[in-house]
Amino acid sequence: MKKLFITLIGLLLLAPAAIAQNQPAQKGKKLIDQIVAVVATRPILESDLVDPENPEANKNISKKTKCQLLEMIVLQKMLVNKAELDTLPVQESEIDQQIDQKVGYFLRQLGSQEKLEQYYRKSLADFKADMRLPIKEQLMADEAKKKVVEDVKITPSEVKEFYNNIPKDSIPKIGTTWEIAHIVIEPAVNPDELTEARNKIKQLRDRVLKGENFSVLARIYSEDPGSAPKGGELGFFNRGSMQPEFEAAAFSLKKKGDISEIIKTSYGYHVIQLIEKKGEFVNARHILIMPKVSPVDLDKAARRLDSVSNLIRKDSLKFADAARKFSTDKTFVNGGTMINPQSLNTKFTANDLDPTMVEILNKLKPGEISQPIPMDTDERRKAFHVITVKSKSPPHVATLNTDYDAFQNMGLVKKKNDALDKWAREKVKITYIKVADEYKDCDFYKRWIQ
Repeated sequence: MKKLFITLIGLLLLAPAAIAQNQPAQKGKKLIDQIVAVVATRPILESDLVDPENPEANKNISKKTKCQLLEMIVLQKMLVNKAELDTLPVQESEIDQQIDQKVGYFLRQLGSQEKLEQYYRKSLADFKADMRLPIKEQLMADEAKKKVVEDVKITPSEVKEFYNNIPKDSIPKIGTTWEIAHIVIEPAVNPDELTEARNKIKQLRDRVLKGENFSVLARIYSEDPGSAPKGGELGFFNRGSMQPEFEAAAFSLKKKGDISEIIKTSYGYHVIQLIEKKGEFVNARHILIMPKVSPVDLDKAARRLDSVSNLIRKDSLKFADAARKFSTDKTFVNGGTMINPQSLNTKFTANDLDPTMVEILNKLKPGEISQPIPMDTDERRKAFHVITVKSKSPPHVATLNTDYDAFQNMGLVKKKNDALDKWAREKVKITYIKVADEYKDCDFYKRWIQ
């Protein structure tokens, strides 16, 4: 029982998005709703545990699953109650931002405001209004959770104890892991290439203004691989979703079919056509032309990088110092050390990297430097980099010595779960909770209330 409770607490702590109830994202209800629980003054409905739109599918939802969902929602409501009592701040602007993000998602999925309103049988204004309370409560619960666990820390001795308490057959197996650093040299685009790219986008814009089909031209000429196959269409987006220059131009367009001036961003030159504008959202298509780095400049970058690498190999220059001095990548501040965007630490597994990179790393010993390798930057510009392996750990059963960070994170999560578990068990004694008779055989009800 305790294991199940801790698991559910962990879901609350680690995956709040899974608990947020998108109740506005429903058509008219097709079941007779009822209150199945009340926490303080907050009701929980049967429709929170099932899909009101699909009675047949609901037949396959087990009672155990409903009990687990109810337990999570009860805990969420308790946290909301704490946030309210402690007057924990939730900004209206933050609620608005969350609403805009969700509405933008639904608009992209369904294609237009009209289709959204038709599908959900309510106006966009009502749709957004219905989202406000559940989103506000989720943000309040998040703040309360942070407050409950904010002082929870884990010491090295506690990490060791956590590791020692893991059954031997449950210790995870770790694949090959690397710590990697690189030096990137991205050649500047020469003025002639910039002029050529701008002239090309101007010619395309002129063709659109003369009546040619924007979508067809985008499919043929646009260098945005994500939108070109869709005729340049980006789908609905709101402010803060795109680069500022692009966003300002898109939102300045007034009516369907309007064409922007030429816009320059870090990706290159764009021309934008408005498809639809609905309140805070815009759907537009664009054509992107990226200035090309000349083969001569790319070759110069590769040869310069090779020279830097040779200095490092001769011990005339340390890799980290060379990265700080020569690298054009943002990792230069870390001496070229790459950060894993998934784990936010410096360890990479094969699953975190593309196969080409894995192949290169498998050929390098720690401390060795690769030859200059062509690459694309985050903005899809051509560059070269050299890679070094700072450390390599072969496949192994995880140990405290080799994988301390992983066990530290796991132990901290458990300790936070325990803190939240303790808080919930205490608060349930002084919080009004009423559960419908049909759910009184749920495990959480037996533990907490009986």
